[in-house]
Amino acid sequence: MTDLPPSLRSVPARLGAAMTSTALPADPHDPAAGLHGTLVPRPETCVHGVVRPSVVAFLVDMVAGILVDTDPDAWTFTSDLSLRLAPIPAPAVLHCTSTVLRRGNRGLTTASVLADDTGVSLGYCLAGFARLPRREGDPCKPPLDWSVLTEARFLDRPLADAAGIVVEDASRGIVTCDIVDDLRNPAGALQGAIVALVGELAVEVAAGRATGSTPVVTDLDVRYLAQARVGPVTSRATAIGPTGDGSWHVELLDEGGHGRLVASILARARSAPAGDATSGELTAGG
Repeated sequence: MTDLPPSLRSVPARLGAAMTSTALPADPHDPAAGLHGTLVPRPETCVHGVVRPSVVAFLVDMVAGILVDTDPDAWTFTSDLSLRLAPIPAPAVLHCTSTVLRRGNRGLTTASVLADDTGVSLGYCLAGFARLPRREGDPCKPPLDWSVLTEARFLDRPLADAAGIVVEDASRGIVTCDIVDDLRNPAGALQGAIVALVGELAVEVAAGRATGSTPVVTDLDVRYLAQARVGPVTSRATAIGPTGDGSWHVELLDEGGHGRLVASILARARSAPAGDATSGELTAGG
């Protein structure tokens, strides 16, 4: 899969996600055939005790992406992702089961069910993927190594800090992220979950400043419009309707790439659950 981290020391590779399936389905074209993965939330990948949706997006991207990436001569890029999560404290383990809803020549759609150890539903995600033939001069497509994918690895500091994200102006939801090697996918662009993280943090700081509360982002709708390759990537967030509704629109720009619009995101921020933990927060400056 294109967005699998190229290095085990990269930030996305240490989000606590792992495959529990150890092989592709016997018939990957069977819509009922699925793959399974898990996420072990840690304080570094949570905020106010709630697992970051961008981290869950990485789990979905990994499981669903492996399921649909069956052509060795084509890249499979995530084109869009719609995630809904329950605003509750993070479970000990989050389980993901992905299946294919539609498989076209150039586009695919997957559904991912998210649940805890007891099978209680915690979220749902729809993801779209675009398949593009590899061009001459493209990087080599890395082989799928199940032995690596089935082992969870973890960050040793909060995710926002590990990704080097800086708050420039909290009131306008402006945060920036340099595109360094530890944040890239094998195609050389900013990894999809990190794109989602920048948007998530933009909403987090903007909603916090607007309401004076400690919000968590639970819903993300990400449209990946172009690959961010130069950086820094900068966000701008705008409230949709009354700020108390918690709905926001975020645009992400590749400033070094002539200000190109690389992602458009809709998100919802809600109040953190009672008894929250505070590890993994991003300090809102600006």
